[in-house]
Amino acid sequence: MQGIISDSFWWSPEKEIIMTVLRGEQELVLKAMAKIPIVTLEVLAPIENATAQQVKLREYWLKN
Repeated sequence: MQGIISDSFWWSPEKEIIMTVLRGEQELVLKAMAKIPIVTLEVLAPIENATAQQVKLREYWLKN
């Protein structure tokens, strides 16, 4: 399985992928198209025009 995951980083978009898996005693052929992975990144950023109270709350939250 690790080999498949490693190889998948080099697949071009829209490459057809065919895998045969064994479920119980039945072989299943799975077909799919490769896609470009999407990574979602979430960050905390301070409010640009924060009030003194908001800044104080943020500093307290970050320290605790």
